[in-house]
Amino acid sequence: MTILFSDTMLRVILAFLIIILLFALLHIKYNRKNEMTIVERLGKFKRLIEEPVFFFILPFVDRVLQRISKDEIVEGRRFICHEQDTDIKIDFTIRYTVFDPRLYAYASIDPIGSIVDLIKTAKENQFSDQELEDQIRSYGRDLGITVLSFHLINQY
Repeated sequence: MTILFSDTMLRVILAFLIIILLFALLHIKYNRKNEMTIVERLGKFKRLIEEPVFFFILPFVDRVLQRISKDEIVEGRRFICHEQDTDIKIDFTIRYTVFDPRLYAYASIDPIGSIVDLIKTAKENQFSDQELEDQIRSYGRDLGITVLSFHLINQY
């Protein structure tokens, strides 16, 4: 007993296989050389990928939460701070490295924004430069980063 496939049936099967293949290819990811990738499964931490490798994430189940550089990161922000009844524009530049990627990803939605909020509070409470530096470095450790340097430039 032989089963003969019609030409239409073969095209449907072939189209279905192509769709499955394309869907699978869209979920193959690559982790670069100087990068760490955090993968979540159903909203919870699943794994940290640190080496350069291809990996597969399950559709609708896994997601890449964040890619974090292993190299030094430089970020800049501009914000307004209230100091002695005047508004001061401050340019903030920070150089840092991430020593705990899981803490960096989950401790705060925006770690550098959290440090900016700390600076605003410190400026309003008139912390000394040394106290501010100690607070920034300590808070950075709480966020999973090592603060290498930072600069604050007041623009009145």
